[in-house]
Amino acid sequence: MGEQRNADRTRARILAAAEQLFARRGFDAASMRELAAAAAVQAATLYHYFPSKEALLREIFRGFYDELAGFYAAFDASLAPGIPLREALAAFARAHRGFLEQRPSFALLFFWEGLRPGAAQAESLKAFARRAGSGLQHLARRWPDAARAQVVHLFLAAVGANTFAQTAAGYARAVAGEGLSVEAQNDALSALFAGAEALEEQLASPGKMA
Repeated sequence: MGEQRNADRTRARILAAAEQLFARRGFDAASMRELAAAAAVQAATLYHYFPSKEALLREIFRGFYDELAGFYAAFDASLAPGIPLREALAAFARAHRGFLEQRPSFALLFFWEGLRPGAAQAESLKAFARRAGSGLQHLARRWPDAARAQVVHLFLAAVGANTFAQTAAGYARAVAGEGLSVEAQNDALSALFAGAEALEEQLASPGKMA
């Protein structure tokens, strides 16, 4: 039992360190050796838990979307019966912003390694998002007089606005904290805006992303 708890703690520490490092340095730039050092484990231990960087990134995304699905369900359960859609949207925007603030590195990682064209886990991200997005479909049933796709789209707009704001804040922290060169800053900004364009395109098609 104690060994399992220790293994779970080590795995969680590796995932937390990888999320921060990937968000700060970028998936391509971070090495497994750096990941091991950031997580305070031996390289052999890191490979025991995760055979590759891709496996690590996929697990970070999977875990986040599991948490997001739980957030959607909890928010739905917290709403009073018959609440007007406008009030629900305002409450959702505030609650979702708080949810993202608990994972300050994730929004930046989401843009750089999820939405950016050619990103390592773009396809995996879509699959995770579709599963989590079923929670918004369920939430939209509360307003049967409105078209469900339009209601989902409104909630997705709040998700997109919060995510982009958190990403911009993360970018500013990364530039200030890392002392990035002008070239590196330009690369990061290009990734940020590419992600924003991809997000805007997906939000134009309700139900594609959550």
